[in-house]
Amino acid sequence: MNARAKWAYVAVWGTFFAVIAIGCNPITTTAFLLRDEGKIPTEMPLRPHLATNGEAKEEVKLIVLCSIPGNSPMAFAGVDRQIATLITKKFPELYLANGSKERVKIVPAATVDKFQASHPESRYMNPGDLGRQLGADYVLDITLSALQIYEPGSANQVYQGRADVNVDVYDCTRRSKDKFYTYVHPFTYPQGMVRDASAIPLDRFKMEFMHKLASELVLKHIDHKPSEGIAAASVR
Repeated sequence: MNARAKWAYVAVWGTFFAVIAIGCNPITTTAFLLRDEGKIPTEMPLRPHLATNGEAKEEVKLIVLCSIPGNSPMAFAGVDRQIATLITKKFPELYLANGSKERVKIVPAATVDKFQASHPESRYMNPGDLGRQLGADYVLDITLSALQIYEPGSANQVYQGRADVNVDVYDCTRRSKDKFYTYVHPFTYPQGMVRDASAIPLDRFKMEFMHKLASELVLKHIDHKPSEGIAAASVR
C-alpha cells in the first residue's frame, strides 16, 4: 500500500470508529464518509488505445495469464487457473464500481486455450505477440511462487497465507517485446495477523485468499476509492 493509500485508509476508518464511539448510526456514518470519497490514482493504468480514426476507444481488451512454476503445495492445486478467473471477473466489476468511463472486455481463457491448442508454438510466444494474435490491448502475465497456506511450525493448525506474485504487463500495440509494466507483489493473508485453522474450513480460507489477491492485483491498475482497497478481502 503506498503512502497516499495508507493515509486515506487511516482517515476513513479512523473517522468512522470515532463517530461510532460517540453513538452515531454506523450505516448513515458510512454513507456520509464515502459520499465524496476521492480516488487513489493508479501508477500503472491500462488506458484504451486510439482507434484507426484517431479517437480514443472506450474499451480495453485484456488477456490474463497465470501460472505456478515447478511444484506447488497440494493445497494450491489449480489455484493459478482460479485466480486468473477471479481477476477476469473483478476487472469489469471494479472498473464499474469506481465510475471508470472505460469498459473492460476479457478474452476468455477458453479462447486462449483453443488458440494455443491449434497453434502449439504459441505456448512459447512472447505474451505481447500472443495478445496481438487474439486482438487484445494488454496481457497480464502473472507468476505465483513461494505459496504458503499455513503458518510454518504450526502443524497446520494456523492459517497464514503467503505468495510472491510477479506480474508482467504487455502492451500488445507495441511491436517491442519489452514489458510495459513489471512488478513484484508480496502478498500475505490475513495481513498482520494469523487465523485459527479450526475457525473456518480450508476451502473457505483458500477462497478468501484468492479473492483478496485477485482484488489487490486489479486495483494496481485502476483509479480507485480507498474503500475498495478496504473491501478487497470480501468474497464476492
